[in-house]
Amino acid sequence: MNEIDMDEVYASDVDWKATAENMQQEINRLRALVPDPTLPPQAALIEIVELDGPEFNPSQPGTGYVKPNQVRINGVPLAIPRDEAIEVHRVLINHGGEYPVGEDVLQVTLTLFARRVVMGPDQAAQG
Repeated sequence: MNEIDMDEVYASDVDWKATAENMQQEINRLRALVPDPTLPPQAALIEIVELDGPEFNPSQPGTGYVKPNQVRINGVPLAIPRDEAIEVHRVLINHGGEYPVGEDVLQVTLTLFARRVVMGPDQAAQG
């Protein structure tokens, strides 16, 4: 195995501090994708969007419409069957449970394609 000349490494034009910062940002981004099993369940961010559609100006109603062609949950695009409906229901939480009293949330019903479905005990709980 060849030895690495550290003087040569440090003398190179690579900005090691910037490289380390970029690596840390990527690590943080990847960690955000993995749910923390110690936290209570959270509501998901669901985006129902139109990619590459005509300009829509929400301040001027009637200027256009949105024809959704992509659904994302927590930023991850999902495969949705073409002819399946996406239903959005308004729900008002008044019991003071996990959400503050009176906070509005939505319930979304949609059909997804799944590559794999796992049902059973949580692997983390098995130690």
